[in-house]
Amino acid sequence: MPAPYNFLHQYLLFNSGNEAPRNYHIWTSFILTAAAIHKRVYIPVGMLKVHLNIYVGLVGSQGSRKTTAKNVGLDLFTEAFPDYPILSSVQSREDIVRYMNEDCNKFTFTDHTGCDVSVRPIVGFINELMNFFSVDPTKSVQFFTDIYDEKRFKASTIKRGLEDLVNPCVNFLACSTAEWIIDNMKGNIISGGWARRIIYVYETDRQDPMPFPEYPENHVAMFKEMVDHLRRISQLAGVFEWDEDAKAFYSEWYIEMYKNPPADKMMAGFYESKHIQAIKLAGILALMAWPVVLRITKEHFQQAVAFLDVLEANMPKLFAAAGQNYLAAPQQYAIEALHKAGGAIPDKAFKKLLCRDLAPMEVEQLIRQMKDCEDLYFLDIRTSDGVMRRYAANREFYRGKTSPSIIEADGPKAPKALPSPGVPAQSTPPCPLPSTSLGVEHPSDPDPAQVGEAEDLSTDQSSS
Repeated sequence: MPAPYNFLHQYLLFNSGNEAPRNYHIWTSFILTAAAIHKRVYIPVGMLKVHLNIYVGLVGSQGSRKTTAKNVGLDLFTEAFPDYPILSSVQSREDIVRYMNEDCNKFTFTDHTGCDVSVRPIVGFINELMNFFSVDPTKSVQFFTDIYDEKRFKASTIKRGLEDLVNPCVNFLACSTAEWIIDNMKGNIISGGWARRIIYVYETDRQDPMPFPEYPENHVAMFKEMVDHLRRISQLAGVFEWDEDAKAFYSEWYIEMYKNPPADKMMAGFYESKHIQAIKLAGILALMAWPVVLRITKEHFQQAVAFLDVLEANMPKLFAAAGQNYLAAPQQYAIEALHKAGGAIPDKAFKKLLCRDLAPMEVEQLIRQMKDCEDLYFLDIRTSDGVMRRYAANREFYRGKTSPSIIEADGPKAPKALPSPGVPAQSTPPCPLPSTSLGVEHPSDPDPAQVGEAEDLSTDQSSS
Protein backbone atom coordinates (compact mmCIF):
# COMPACT_ATOMS: atom_id res chain seq x y z
CA MET A 1 0.00 0.00 0.00
CA PRO A 2 1.58 3.32 -1.05
CA ALA A 3 1.94 6.07 1.54
CA PRO A 4 0.22 8.39 2.03
CA TYR A 5 -3.03 6.48 1.54
CA ASN A 6 -6.58 7.69 2.07
CA PHE A 7 -9.37 5.15 2.34
CA LEU A 8 -12.16 7.64 1.61
CA HIS A 9 -10.54 8.91 -1.59
CA GLN A 10 -9.99 5.37 -2.83
CA TYR A 11 -13.50 4.29 -1.88
CA LEU A 12 -15.06 7.13 -3.87
CA LEU A 13 -12.85 6.39 -6.87
CA PHE A 14 -13.78 2.71 -6.63
CA ASN A 15 -17.47 3.69 -6.78
CA SER A 16 -17.21 6.41 -9.42
CA GLY A 17 -18.75 4.17 -12.09
CA ASN A 18 -22.19 3.60 -10.55
CA GLU A 19 -25.28 5.75 -10.09
CA ALA A 20 -25.45 5.78 -6.29
CA PRO A 21 -25.17 9.35 -4.96
CA ARG A 22 -21.76 10.37 -3.71
CA ASN A 23 -23.08 11.03 -0.20
CA TYR A 24 -24.35 7.46 0.05
CA HIS A 25 -20.85 6.17 -0.65
CA ILE A 26 -19.22 8.65 1.72
CA TRP A 27 -21.35 7.65 4.67
CA THR A 28 -21.07 3.95 3.85
CA SER A 29 -17.29 4.31 4.07
CA PHE A 30 -17.70 5.97 7.47
CA ILE A 31 -19.69 2.97 8.70
CA LEU A 32 -16.99 0.57 7.46
CA THR A 33 -14.31 2.46 9.36
CA ALA A 34 -16.34 2.82 12.54
CA ALA A 35 -17.25 -0.89 12.59
CA ALA A 36 -13.67 -1.97 11.92
CA ILE A 37 -12.39 -0.06 14.97
CA HIS A 38 -15.48 -0.60 17.23
CA LYS A 39 -14.35 0.35 20.78
CA ARG A 40 -10.60 -0.06 20.34
CA VAL A 41 -10.12 3.72 20.38
CA TYR A 42 -11.94 6.68 21.87
CA ILE A 43 -11.76 10.47 21.87
CA PRO A 44 -11.59 12.22 25.26
CA VAL A 45 -13.92 15.22 25.52
CA GLY A 46 -13.43 16.51 29.03
CA MET A 47 -14.88 13.85 31.30
CA LEU A 48 -16.49 12.03 28.35
CA LYS A 49 -15.13 9.15 26.30
CA VAL A 50 -16.54 9.31 22.77
CA HIS A 51 -16.36 6.09 20.78
CA LEU A 52 -16.77 6.19 17.01
CA ASN A 53 -19.88 4.06 16.41
CA ILE A 54 -22.57 5.70 14.30
CA TYR A 55 -26.04 5.03 12.90
CA VAL A 56 -26.66 6.07 9.28
CA GLY A 57 -29.87 6.00 7.26
CA LEU A 58 -29.62 6.18 3.46
CA VAL A 59 -32.92 7.78 2.49
CA GLY A 60 -34.29 8.27 -1.00
CA SER A 61 -37.00 7.22 -3.39
CA GLN A 62 -37.28 3.73 -4.78
CA GLY A 63 -34.55 3.24 -7.36
CA SER A 64 -32.26 5.89 -5.88
CA ARG A 65 -29.43 3.32 -5.63
CA LYS A 66 -29.40 3.09 -1.84
CA THR A 67 -28.96 -0.67 -2.04
CA THR A 68 -26.14 -0.30 -4.55
CA ALA A 69 -24.17 1.79 -2.08
CA LYS A 70 -25.01 -0.49 0.83
CA ASN A 71 -24.03 -3.68 -1.04
CA VAL A 72 -20.61 -2.37 -2.05
CA GLY A 73 -19.89 -1.64 1.59
CA LEU A 74 -21.21 -5.01 2.72
CA ASP A 75 -19.07 -6.89 0.20
CA LEU A 76 -15.94 -5.04 1.28
CA PHE A 77 -16.60 -5.48 4.99
CA THR A 78 -17.38 -9.21 4.85
CA GLU A 79 -14.24 -9.77 2.79
CA ALA A 80 -12.18 -7.99 5.43
CA PHE A 81 -13.96 -9.51 8.44
CA PRO A 82 -15.77 -12.74 7.55
CA ASP A 83 -16.44 -13.58 11.24
CA TYR A 84 -17.76 -10.17 12.32
CA PRO A 85 -21.33 -10.29 13.74
CA ILE A 86 -23.83 -8.80 11.26
CA LEU A 87 -27.49 -7.98 11.86
CA SER A 88 -30.11 -9.91 9.91
CA SER A 89 -32.50 -8.20 7.51
CA VAL A 90 -35.35 -8.83 9.96
CA GLN A 91 -34.53 -9.33 13.63
CA SER A 92 -36.21 -8.63 16.95
CA ARG A 93 -34.37 -6.80 19.69
CA GLU A 94 -34.46 -9.91 21.88
CA ASP A 95 -32.76 -11.95 19.19
CA ILE A 96 -30.15 -9.24 18.63
CA VAL A 97 -29.22 -9.26 22.32
CA ARG A 98 -29.06 -13.06 22.33
CA TYR A 99 -26.87 -13.09 19.21
CA MET A 100 -24.49 -10.42 20.50
CA ASN A 101 -24.09 -12.31 23.77
CA GLU A 102 -22.97 -15.57 22.17
CA ASP A 103 -19.44 -16.61 23.10
CA CYS A 104 -18.26 -16.57 19.49
CA ASN A 105 -19.18 -12.89 19.20
CA LYS A 106 -16.97 -11.64 22.02
CA PHE A 107 -13.95 -9.70 20.75
CA THR A 108 -10.96 -9.11 23.04
CA PHE A 109 -8.08 -6.67 22.64
CA THR A 110 -5.34 -5.12 24.76
CA ASP A 111 -5.91 -1.43 25.37
CA HIS A 112 -3.33 1.37 25.67
CA THR A 113 -2.79 0.60 29.36
CA GLY A 114 -2.03 -3.08 28.75
CA CYS A 115 -5.38 -4.33 30.07
CA ASP A 116 -7.51 -6.89 28.24
CA VAL A 117 -10.88 -5.48 27.13
CA SER A 118 -13.85 -7.46 25.85
CA VAL A 119 -16.31 -5.95 23.37
CA ARG A 120 -19.56 -7.20 21.85
CA PRO A 121 -19.66 -5.52 18.42
CA ILE A 122 -22.26 -5.86 15.70
CA VAL A 123 -22.87 -4.04 12.43
CA GLY A 124 -25.97 -3.74 10.30
CA PHE A 125 -26.25 -3.43 6.52
CA ILE A 126 -30.04 -3.26 6.33
CA ASN A 127 -31.83 -3.54 2.97
CA GLU A 128 -35.02 -1.86 4.17
CA LEU A 129 -35.55 -0.20 7.52
CA MET A 130 -39.24 -0.95 7.05
CA ASN A 131 -38.60 -4.70 7.07
CA PHE A 132 -35.98 -4.59 9.80
CA PHE A 133 -38.33 -2.74 12.16
CA SER A 134 -41.39 -4.74 11.07
CA VAL A 135 -41.56 -6.81 14.27
CA ASP A 136 -42.18 -3.72 16.41
CA PRO A 137 -40.96 -0.33 15.13
CA THR A 138 -41.40 1.51 18.42
CA LYS A 139 -39.56 -1.08 20.52
CA SER A 140 -36.83 -1.40 17.90
CA VAL A 141 -36.22 2.35 17.92
CA GLN A 142 -36.14 2.33 21.70
CA PHE A 143 -33.64 -0.53 21.71
CA PHE A 144 -31.17 1.09 19.32
CA THR A 145 -31.58 4.40 21.13
CA ASP A 146 -30.79 2.82 24.49
CA ILE A 147 -27.84 0.64 23.43
CA TYR A 148 -26.11 3.35 21.38
CA ASP A 149 -23.53 4.49 23.95
CA GLU A 150 -24.03 2.08 26.83
CA LYS A 151 -21.17 0.36 28.68
CA ARG A 152 -23.54 -2.39 29.80
CA PHE A 153 -26.93 -3.30 28.42
CA LYS A 154 -29.28 -5.61 30.27
CA ALA A 155 -32.33 -7.23 28.74
CA SER A 156 -34.63 -9.86 30.19
CA THR A 157 -36.91 -12.32 28.43
CA ILE A 158 -39.20 -15.02 29.83
CA LYS A 159 -37.46 -17.70 27.78
CA ARG A 160 -33.80 -16.82 28.38
CA GLY A 161 -33.91 -14.73 31.55
CA LEU A 162 -31.43 -11.89 32.01
CA GLU A 163 -28.99 -11.13 29.20
CA ASP A 164 -26.12 -8.92 30.32
CA LEU A 165 -24.19 -7.33 27.44
CA VAL A 166 -20.85 -5.90 28.53
CA ASN A 167 -19.36 -3.23 26.24
CA PRO A 168 -21.78 -3.51 23.30
CA CYS A 169 -20.88 -1.58 20.16
CA VAL A 170 -23.47 -1.17 17.39
CA ASN A 171 -22.88 0.38 13.99
CA PHE A 172 -25.83 0.61 11.69
CA LEU A 173 -26.36 1.36 7.98
CA ALA A 174 -29.97 1.11 6.82
CA CYS A 175 -31.81 1.98 3.62
CA SER A 176 -35.25 3.56 3.67
CA THR A 177 -37.70 5.53 1.60
CA ALA A 178 -38.81 8.94 2.79
CA GLU A 179 -42.42 7.72 2.78
CA TRP A 180 -41.73 5.06 5.38
CA ILE A 181 -39.95 7.47 7.70
CA ILE A 182 -42.72 10.03 7.28
CA ASP A 183 -45.43 7.46 8.01
CA ASN A 184 -43.69 5.72 10.91
CA MET A 185 -41.23 8.12 12.54
CA LYS A 186 -43.62 10.62 14.09
CA GLY A 187 -42.61 13.92 15.64
CA ASN A 188 -41.85 12.62 19.13
CA ILE A 189 -39.36 10.13 17.64
CA ILE A 190 -37.81 12.48 15.10
CA SER A 191 -37.24 15.19 17.72
CA GLY A 192 -36.29 12.77 20.51
CA GLY A 193 -33.45 10.41 21.35
CA TRP A 194 -33.49 8.59 18.02
CA ALA A 195 -32.80 11.80 16.10
CA ARG A 196 -29.78 12.48 18.31
CA ARG A 197 -28.26 9.18 17.26
CA ILE A 198 -29.09 8.51 13.62
CA ILE A 199 -27.76 10.56 10.70
CA TYR A 200 -30.13 10.66 7.75
CA VAL A 201 -28.48 10.96 4.34
CA TYR A 202 -31.49 12.09 2.33
CA GLU A 203 -30.92 12.45 -1.41
CA THR A 204 -33.66 13.92 -3.59
CA ASP A 205 -31.84 14.38 -6.91
CA ARG A 206 -31.11 11.54 -9.31
CA GLN A 207 -27.56 11.09 -10.54
CA ASP A 208 -26.38 11.12 -14.14
CA PRO A 209 -27.48 7.91 -15.90
CA MET A 210 -24.94 5.14 -16.33
CA PRO A 211 -26.44 2.45 -18.60
CA PHE A 212 -23.47 0.16 -17.94
CA PRO A 213 -22.16 0.66 -14.39
CA GLU A 214 -18.53 -0.33 -14.18
CA TYR A 215 -15.70 -0.63 -11.71
CA PRO A 216 -12.44 1.20 -12.40
CA GLU A 217 -9.91 -0.65 -14.52
CA ASN A 218 -7.71 -1.49 -11.52
CA HIS A 219 -10.62 -2.31 -9.22
CA VAL A 220 -9.21 -5.66 -8.05
CA ALA A 221 -6.08 -4.04 -6.65
CA MET A 222 -8.11 -1.16 -5.19
CA PHE A 223 -10.47 -3.59 -3.46
CA LYS A 224 -7.53 -5.44 -1.89
CA GLU A 225 -5.95 -2.22 -0.69
CA MET A 226 -9.19 -1.17 0.99
CA VAL A 227 -9.57 -4.58 2.65
CA ASP A 228 -5.97 -4.34 3.89
CA HIS A 229 -6.60 -0.86 5.29
CA LEU A 230 -9.66 -1.96 7.26
CA ARG A 231 -7.75 -4.91 8.67
CA ARG A 232 -4.82 -2.71 9.66
CA ILE A 233 -6.90 -0.20 11.59
CA SER A 234 -8.80 -3.05 13.26
CA GLN A 235 -5.55 -3.85 15.11
CA LEU A 236 -5.11 -0.36 16.55
CA ALA A 237 -5.90 0.55 20.15
CA GLY A 238 -5.47 3.79 21.99
CA VAL A 239 -6.73 7.24 22.88
CA PHE A 240 -6.95 10.21 20.50
CA GLU A 241 -5.23 13.46 21.34
CA TRP A 242 -6.43 16.92 20.34
CA ASP A 243 -4.30 19.51 18.58
CA GLU A 244 -4.62 22.86 20.35
CA ASP A 245 -6.00 24.61 17.25
CA ALA A 246 -8.55 21.78 16.90
CA LYS A 247 -9.66 22.35 20.50
CA ALA A 248 -9.96 26.09 19.91
CA PHE A 249 -11.95 25.62 16.70
CA TYR A 250 -14.27 23.07 18.32
CA SER A 251 -14.90 25.25 21.39
CA GLU A 252 -15.78 28.31 19.30
CA TRP A 253 -18.00 26.28 16.97
CA TYR A 254 -19.76 24.49 19.84
CA ILE A 255 -20.53 27.68 21.77
CA GLU A 256 -21.88 29.38 18.63
CA MET A 257 -24.11 26.39 17.87
CA TYR A 258 -25.27 26.15 21.50
CA LYS A 259 -26.29 29.82 21.57
CA ASN A 260 -28.18 29.61 18.28
CA PRO A 261 -30.37 26.49 18.30
CA PRO A 262 -32.64 25.90 15.31
CA ALA A 263 -36.19 27.20 15.54
CA ASP A 264 -37.50 23.99 13.99
CA LYS A 265 -38.16 21.56 16.83
CA MET A 266 -37.74 18.63 14.42
CA MET A 267 -34.13 19.71 13.81
CA ALA A 268 -33.52 20.40 17.48
CA GLY A 269 -32.91 16.73 18.28
CA PHE A 270 -30.22 16.49 15.62
CA TYR A 271 -28.55 19.68 16.88
CA GLU A 272 -28.53 18.44 20.48
CA SER A 273 -25.87 15.90 19.54
CA LYS A 274 -24.40 17.38 16.37
CA HIS A 275 -21.19 18.13 18.27
CA ILE A 276 -20.84 14.48 19.29
CA GLN A 277 -21.46 13.33 15.72
CA ALA A 278 -18.83 15.80 14.50
CA ILE A 279 -16.31 14.49 17.04
CA LYS A 280 -16.97 10.90 15.95
CA LEU A 281 -16.54 11.86 12.29
CA ALA A 282 -13.29 13.69 13.03
CA GLY A 283 -11.93 10.48 14.54
CA ILE A 284 -13.20 8.38 11.64
CA LEU A 285 -11.55 10.74 9.15
CA ALA A 286 -8.26 10.43 11.04
CA LEU A 287 -8.49 6.63 10.77
CA MET A 288 -9.00 6.81 7.01
CA ALA A 289 -5.44 7.97 6.38
CA TRP A 290 -2.48 5.64 6.52
CA PRO A 291 -0.26 5.68 8.46
CA VAL A 292 -2.79 6.48 11.18
CA VAL A 293 -2.02 9.07 13.83
CA LEU A 294 -4.47 9.12 16.74
CA ARG A 295 -4.72 12.88 16.76
CA ILE A 296 -7.67 15.18 16.01
CA THR A 297 -6.57 18.15 13.93
CA LYS A 298 -8.44 21.32 13.06
CA GLU A 299 -8.72 20.05 9.49
CA HIS A 300 -10.33 16.81 10.64
CA PHE A 301 -12.95 18.72 12.60
CA GLN A 302 -13.63 21.22 9.85
CA GLN A 303 -14.17 18.38 7.39
CA ALA A 304 -16.46 16.57 9.85
CA VAL A 305 -18.63 19.66 10.29
CA ALA A 306 -18.74 20.18 6.54
CA PHE A 307 -19.97 16.61 5.94
CA LEU A 308 -22.78 17.16 8.45
CA ASP A 309 -23.67 20.60 7.13
CA VAL A 310 -24.14 19.21 3.62
CA LEU A 311 -26.83 16.84 4.90
CA GLU A 312 -28.78 19.60 6.61
CA ALA A 313 -30.02 21.02 3.31
CA ASN A 314 -32.41 18.08 2.89
CA MET A 315 -33.07 17.10 6.50
CA PRO A 316 -35.88 19.66 7.05
CA LYS A 317 -37.67 18.26 3.99
CA LEU A 318 -37.72 14.87 5.66
CA PHE A 319 -38.51 16.07 9.17
CA ALA A 320 -41.20 18.54 8.13
CA ALA A 321 -43.60 15.74 7.25
CA ALA A 322 -43.09 13.79 10.46
CA GLY A 323 -45.38 15.79 12.74
CA GLN A 324 -48.97 15.22 13.75
CA ASN A 325 -50.55 17.00 10.75
CA TYR A 326 -51.93 14.25 8.51
CA LEU A 327 -51.49 16.51 5.47
CA ALA A 328 -47.78 16.96 6.16
CA ALA A 329 -46.78 13.91 4.12
CA PRO A 330 -48.86 14.86 1.03
CA GLN A 331 -47.52 18.40 1.35
CA GLN A 332 -43.97 17.14 1.27
CA TYR A 333 -44.70 14.95 -1.77
CA ALA A 334 -46.23 17.96 -3.55
CA ILE A 335 -43.19 20.10 -2.73
CA GLU A 336 -40.89 17.42 -4.12
CA ALA A 337 -43.02 17.05 -7.26
CA LEU A 338 -42.76 20.78 -7.96
CA HIS A 339 -39.02 20.72 -7.30
CA LYS A 340 -38.47 17.79 -9.65
CA ALA A 341 -40.55 19.43 -12.35
CA GLY A 342 -38.26 22.44 -12.28
CA GLY A 343 -40.50 24.54 -10.07
CA ALA A 344 -43.86 24.58 -11.87
CA ILE A 345 -46.59 22.18 -13.01
CA PRO A 346 -49.78 23.03 -14.95
CA ASP A 347 -52.60 23.85 -12.57
CA LYS A 348 -54.90 21.02 -13.64
CA ALA A 349 -52.10 18.48 -13.68
CA PHE A 350 -51.03 19.53 -10.17
CA LYS A 351 -54.54 19.19 -8.78
CA LYS A 352 -55.08 15.84 -10.47
CA LEU A 353 -51.82 14.73 -8.92
CA LEU A 354 -53.11 15.67 -5.45
CA CYS A 355 -56.48 14.05 -6.07
CA ARG A 356 -54.84 10.66 -6.52
CA ASP A 357 -54.33 10.46 -2.76
CA LEU A 358 -56.67 13.04 -1.25
CA ALA A 359 -60.36 13.81 -1.25
CA PRO A 360 -61.47 17.12 -2.85
CA MET A 361 -61.88 18.88 0.50
CA GLU A 362 -58.45 17.65 1.58
CA VAL A 363 -56.94 18.96 -1.65
CA GLU A 364 -58.48 22.36 -0.99
CA GLN A 365 -57.18 22.32 2.57
CA LEU A 366 -53.70 21.25 1.45
CA ILE A 367 -53.50 23.97 -1.20
CA ARG A 368 -54.55 26.59 1.34
CA GLN A 369 -51.97 25.26 3.81
CA MET A 370 -49.19 25.33 1.22
CA LYS A 371 -50.08 28.87 0.18
CA ASP A 372 -50.10 30.03 3.80
CA CYS A 373 -46.62 28.53 4.19
CA GLU A 374 -45.48 30.22 0.95
CA ASP A 375 -44.75 26.81 -0.56
CA LEU A 376 -47.25 27.25 -3.40
CA TYR A 377 -48.20 30.00 -5.84
CA PHE A 378 -50.59 29.97 -8.78
CA LEU A 379 -49.29 31.94 -11.75
CA ASP A 380 -50.56 32.60 -15.25
CA ILE A 381 -47.67 32.22 -17.68
CA ARG A 382 -47.67 33.07 -21.35
CA THR A 383 -46.31 29.97 -23.10
CA SER A 384 -44.37 29.79 -26.34
CA ASP A 385 -47.58 29.69 -28.39
CA GLY A 386 -48.76 32.95 -26.85
CA VAL A 387 -51.48 31.39 -24.70
CA MET A 388 -51.84 32.24 -21.02
CA ARG A 389 -51.81 29.05 -18.96
CA ARG A 390 -52.14 28.66 -15.22
CA TYR A 391 -49.36 26.90 -13.30
CA ALA A 392 -48.80 25.76 -9.74
CA ALA A 393 -45.30 26.94 -8.76
CA ASN A 394 -42.99 26.74 -5.78
CA ARG A 395 -41.38 29.74 -4.13
CA GLU A 396 -38.07 29.30 -5.99
CA PHE A 397 -39.83 29.46 -9.35
CA TYR A 398 -41.92 32.41 -8.18
CA ARG A 399 -38.77 34.26 -7.20
CA GLY A 400 -37.12 33.48 -10.53
CA LYS A 401 -34.48 31.03 -9.25
CA THR A 402 -35.25 28.13 -11.58
CA SER A 403 -34.59 27.73 -15.28
CA PRO A 404 -36.69 24.87 -16.71
CA SER A 405 -37.14 24.31 -20.42
CA ILE A 406 -39.89 25.64 -22.72
CA ILE A 407 -43.03 23.54 -22.85
CA GLU A 408 -44.94 22.39 -25.89
CA ALA A 409 -48.09 24.29 -26.82
CA ASP A 410 -50.40 21.59 -25.52
CA GLY A 411 -48.64 21.50 -22.16
CA PRO A 412 -47.17 18.58 -20.23
CA LYS A 413 -49.07 15.51 -19.23
CA ALA A 414 -50.12 14.87 -15.63
CA PRO A 415 -48.25 12.21 -13.67
CA LYS A 416 -50.22 9.07 -12.96
CA ALA A 417 -49.70 9.40 -9.20
CA LEU A 418 -48.14 11.71 -6.70
CA PRO A 419 -44.39 11.10 -6.94
CA SER A 420 -42.42 10.10 -3.90
CA PRO A 421 -39.63 12.45 -2.85
CA GLY A 422 -36.78 12.12 -5.29
CA VAL A 423 -38.90 10.85 -8.20
CA PRO A 424 -39.20 13.33 -11.07
CA ALA A 425 -42.70 14.38 -11.99
CA GLN A 426 -43.58 13.31 -15.52
CA SER A 427 -43.96 16.78 -16.91
CA THR A 428 -41.91 19.43 -18.66
CA PRO A 429 -42.22 22.79 -16.91
CA PRO A 430 -42.48 26.22 -18.53
CA CYS A 431 -39.53 28.49 -19.00
CA PRO A 432 -39.28 31.58 -16.80
CA LEU A 433 -40.19 34.55 -18.99
CA PRO A 434 -39.68 38.28 -18.50
CA SER A 435 -41.95 39.91 -15.94
CA THR A 436 -44.14 41.34 -18.74
CA SER A 437 -45.13 37.77 -19.64
CA LEU A 438 -45.88 36.73 -16.07
CA GLY A 439 -49.32 37.70 -14.94
CA VAL A 440 -52.10 36.57 -12.70
CA GLU A 441 -55.59 37.19 -13.88
CA HIS A 442 -58.30 38.37 -11.55
CA PRO A 443 -60.03 35.01 -11.66
CA SER A 444 -63.66 34.71 -12.45
CA ASP A 445 -65.57 31.74 -11.07
CA PRO A 446 -63.14 28.81 -11.06
CA ASP A 447 -63.74 25.76 -13.14
CA PRO A 448 -66.00 23.49 -11.02
CA ALA A 449 -63.84 20.54 -12.05
CA GLN A 450 -60.83 22.14 -10.39
CA VAL A 451 -60.25 22.19 -6.66
CA GLY A 452 -58.46 25.01 -4.89
CA GLU A 453 -58.01 28.65 -5.68
CA ALA A 454 -55.69 30.85 -7.71
CA GLU A 455 -53.28 33.26 -6.08
CA ASP A 456 -54.38 36.84 -6.81
CA LEU A 457 -51.31 39.03 -7.24
CA SER A 458 -53.41 41.88 -8.69
CA THR A 459 -51.38 42.25 -11.87
CA ASP A 460 -52.79 44.31 -14.76
CA GLN A 461 -53.40 42.06 -17.79
CA SER A 462 -54.61 44.60 -20.28
CA SER A 463 -51.69 43.67 -22.51
CA SER A 464 -52.75 40.01 -22.57
